Amino acid sequence: MDSETPSCDRRSLLRRAGLATGIGVAGALCLPVVSGETAHAADEGPFLLGATNSPNGLTLLEAGISPDSLKVTGGGNGVIGVSLSTSGGAGLRGDAVHAGGVGVWGVNESGGVGVHGESDGVAVQGVTNSATGGIAVAGYADAGIGVYGQSNKTAIQGYTNSTDGHAGISGFAANAGGLAVFGFSPTTAIEGQTAGTNGEAGVFGLASSAGGRGVVGSGPSDGVFGQGATGVHGVGTATGGFFTSTGNDGVFGQGATNGVHGFVSAAGGAGVLGNASAATGVGVRGTATGGVGVKGSATATGGTGVLATAPAGARALEVDGVATFTRSGRATIPAGKTSVTVHGVALDAASTVLATLQRAAKGNGVSSAVPKPGTSSIVISLLRAPVVPLPVAWFVLN
Repeated sequence: MDSETPSCDRRSLLRRAGLATGIGVAGALCLPVVSGETAHAADEGPFLLGATNSPNGLTLLEAGISPDSLKVTGGGNGVIGVSLSTSGGAGLRGDAVHAGGVGVWGVNESGGVGVHGESDGVAVQGVTNSATGGIAVAGYADAGIGVYGQSNKTAIQGYTNSTDGHAGISGFAANAGGLAVFGFSPTTAIEGQTAGTNGEAGVFGLASSAGGRGVVGSGPSDGVFGQGATGVHGVGTATGGFFTSTGNDGVFGQGATNGVHGFVSAAGGAGVLGNASAATGVGVRGTATGGVGVKGSATATGGTGVLATAPAGARALEVDGVATFTRSGRATIPAGKTSVTVHGVALDAASTVLATLQRAAKGNGVSSAVPKPGTSSIVISLLRAPVVPLPVAWFVLN
């Protein structure tokens, strides 16, 4: 027998489907049966397979509590959706009205792609209006990639209007060794940008367990690279930034002004702390080809630029080479004079001055070296007036 278009009136469809409530089925689907009639697709008419159907209103298929409403199988594309809208319409849209439901679900059992999007604009876009952690786009994979993006510009972009810590792109790994977010690129794999002015982060990583790491970077050159007013900013209750290396440098800093800058607000804290566990190791090392290897400065009265401490039996400060002190120098006591005044020396009430002759003078020597804080000067006196000028060296402590 020949296969022809079935009788597709409302009563016939309801009788075959056995759906007492399926009023919207009448214009939805009609499969071939033996008949001598020819049906035409129009409003309130049958939905014809292999033909163009042009209704003026919505075509609705209600399947009640059935797990699947419509299944389409094709040698190429199962379902093609086209939107002629110029204001955000969707070629294919899926709605889930209950919690846990999925609007659009794609499955490929042969190792291919479950959902594929291709566009001159946005290939796949997900929007959630949930205020309690809804997910706009979710991807699941037992062994492959949950969500994969490929583009000549931005493969995957996330955007959020949240003001309470929600993320434009969020990754979650349930098992140890898993990666919540993984990016691979010959240039920049993952880039984060923020327009915030109150400490917001372009990329934010959070570890909720002890020993976990919020952000880990690994690379043959730079594991983590930061660029900006502050390239990399770390805040921690114990350690703001922790770096380890099997090579030479745990931390390498390079800047037009400061390579590494440390700041601390706690009393007794250290802006930069170096610790060496080996007997011949160096906690903090500074080298310079023509400048200053290590510099410490105090910006307030009573502060200390560089402090060296050591327990009993150890050396607090060891200098190998020439040491230069700005509050030291040489002065000359003229012949026939018993004293000389040195001006322009920073002094206070605790300052102590040492002075000694730089040439032998029988029966003569320094009788006193008196600091004058009020006039920033030192008066160095001899036991007697010399016959020839005598050079004297002076040095200020405290």
